[in-house]
Amino acid sequence: MYNDRDTVLDNLAKLNFSEDEIVVFEDPTYNEINIFIREVALRTAKLTNENKNILVFFYYAGHGIQENTTSILLNEAEGKYTYNIEN
Repeated sequence: MYNDRDTVLDNLAKLNFSEDEIVVFEDPTYNEINIFIREVALRTAKLTNENKNILVFFYYAGHGIQENTTSILLNEAEGKYTYNIEN
């Protein structure tokens, strides 16, 4: 089965992004998303302070909700089902 994720990965490969530059999560937990986003923010701040260019591309294939902010919906049993992606 071919899905949106595969299409995005194929196109990133065509743009010469290597596998070590791409992170893929399948059914991540709230904590996994939270830790990863914080790590990306820290790396981005460090590279920016070093005057280096950085591109962060965040693609989420799934359901989301938009009330006053945009959140992604997670499938998990931790009790946290949404992750706000605007903060």
